[in-house]
Formats: sequence, C-alpha cells, structure tokens
Amino acid sequence: MSTSNVITFIAAILILFGLAGFFYHDQIQVAPTYKIKINNESIELMGEEGKFGFEKKSVWDSNFLVAKKSKSYMWYFWAESKDLADKKISIFARKEKTGELLPPFTTSVSLSLKDDAGVIAIPIEMEFPSRGLWHLGVYVDDELWGSVDVKVKDYKRGATRYSPTLIKP
Repeated sequence: MSTSNVITFIAAILILFGLAGFFYHDQIQVAPTYKIKINNESIELMGEEGKFGFEKKSVWDSNFLVAKKSKSYMWYFWAESKDLADKKISIFARKEKTGELLPPFTTSVSLSLKDDAGVIAIPIEMEFPSRGLWHLGVYVDDELWGSVDVKVKDYKRGATRYSPTLIKP
C-alpha cells in the first residue's frame, strides 16, 4: 500500500469517527420535565424530581434557556429551610460538544426562606454564551445535589410569557 493510500485511509477513518462523535452528541437526552403543585398552581420543572428542579420558563419571559441573554430562573429544592440557610448554591455548566466550562451561577441562601410543603424556591441568574446541549451540576456548598442536561436555544424576538404561540417546548 502506498503512502498516499495509507494517508487517505487514515483520513477516511478520522472523518468517520468525527461524524460518529457528532451524531453521538446529538443523541444526548435533554432532561424530562415534571410538574409540582405549589399554592394550587401547577409548575413545570426540569431536574431531579423530589430533589431539585428549575422552572421551565424564565421569570420575565418564556424564551426558555436562550443563548447570550441573562435571565433569572426559579429553582426549587426539596429541603427544610434550616438545611439550606446560610449556604451557597452553585450551578456549574459544561457544554457537551466542546467541554467549555462557565463560571458557576451562584446565590447565597438567606435565613428568611419560606417553604411550601418542604419545597424552597430560590431565583438564580443564568446566562449561556452559545446554544447547544449543556450539562448543569447543582451544588449546595461543596456537596453535589445532582445534575440535569438542558438544551439552550437562540433568542426569539417577541416571545413573551403572554404570547404562547411563539413558545415551543
């Protein structure tokens, strides 16, 4: 086999492995949603049911998880107020395809938390630099509480909480 044939063969193998990696990443499953009731209102969440989750809409509009736009999302934790008081909650984000790591999204929990049946709601500001699949690791102080995989999309102008025709799950 000539040198040029060997190089062509190796290039073909590398391309095939590259395509396999591309298709693998597109097959990663975004976390399923689940619903909870708080104050007789049904809320759709993403996360680990019975442990934590965040509301599947922004506090300000319904462009859910959009790139290049800082938004506040309501996170819910199944815990007693005393278990989270004076602790730091950090959400670490890693992009699936590139491994890009973001500085953690963090918030400190105050003593004045009120819970509804053991569920504590805490707003956390998040911003993603690009669309794609992101793996979120949820930490309370230095303890891993769990993780969730999400899909970040491009921002759609005009989509607000009050225009449901522009919202797609």
